[in-house]
Amino acid sequence: MAEEKTVREKNQEAAKKQAEAVSQQKNKQIMEFNEKFEGLTKRNQDYMFHLNKALAEKNYAEREKVVSEMYNELMEKQKQGVVANKLYGTVNEKVEAILAGPKKEPKMPTLWELSLDNGLMMLALFCIMYAFLGMFSKSNQNAANGGIITLIVTSIVAGVGLGYFYRAMMPGQSKRRGWLNIIFMIAILMVVWVAAFGIVAIIPPTINVVLPPLAYA
Repeated sequence: MAEEKTVREKNQEAAKKQAEAVSQQKNKQIMEFNEKFEGLTKRNQDYMFHLNKALAEKNYAEREKVVSEMYNELMEKQKQGVVANKLYGTVNEKVEAILAGPKKEPKMPTLWELSLDNGLMMLALFCIMYAFLGMFSKSNQNAANGGIITLIVTSIVAGVGLGYFYRAMMPGQSKRRGWLNIIFMIAILMVVWVAAFGIVAIIPPTINVVLPPLAYA
């Protein structure tokens, strides 16, 4: 029994010493970290300690660079009373954001893509309009319904015009182009649209065929 008790006590002492060694090592790391980031408030130091530890556990290659940049930013922000939690969110949230990398800005659609999208939309709207006009204006069907060439040309012009307008109105584009330039280009597109109507009106009905109302639907 004495020998068994002695072994048990030895195991307890060994475990106690190991725990003390781990605690001392942890305290040493905290002290070294706090010295490295001297000048931060205790709250911000604690935040940076846990952030650094989490990034180290993830084996993040640019850990030291990121932590150093955050330290410099915090040194400036805390003068205004800002704390790390308010600036970066929780440690877990910030770690996830760092690992995910910077957010990519959405790609701006090209004028061609916008023109195609809006052109098809206008084509569908014109088809619906011509179908209704054809069904409710039996007395003057040819005047109510445009021909197939009229439908295509006006849809293309409207698609390009709307595509240019939407692209010009995107964030940052209106400031770079200037409002006067945008208004001028829209005015030109309106003139082109009216001119397109005039040109297709000259095309004989044998070529610019008027389809039955149901064909547009």
